[in-house]
Amino acid sequence: MSLAFILRVAAGWMGLWAVGMFLAPQMVLEGTGWEMTAGIETLMQGMGMAFIGLIVVHLVAATLVEDAMQKLAFWIAIVWVANHIQQAYFMANGIFPADGRGIFGLVVGFVIAGMLYTKSKSKA
Repeated sequence: MSLAFILRVAAGWMGLWAVGMFLAPQMVLEGTGWEMTAGIETLMQGMGMAFIGLIVVHLVAATLVEDAMQKLAFWIAIVWVANHIQQAYFMANGIFPADGRGIFGLVVGFVIAGMLYTKSKSKA
């Protein structure tokens, strides 16, 4: 599995969330116990735009020469880990539900981060 492929998979995973934030914010928010308000919907759409920016970074990184791709993938992996540590913290404190969907998202995020880190450090 190449680093470029892993970057594209990560972009696809974020793409699913971005589409949900734009087209189905209620579904994304479902299960949190939060009430959907105009403010939260607007915030989610703003987060969707931020996701689009990160998706572009991932896809551009996947087209770089191997050395540059590895350097950027290392830092992208660190951002993935930091983001998912924050989500785990929110789950531990009851801000986000620690249900199957949330835990699945954490596992996927840490797996992607691990693959990015591992491939960023390998010479193959």
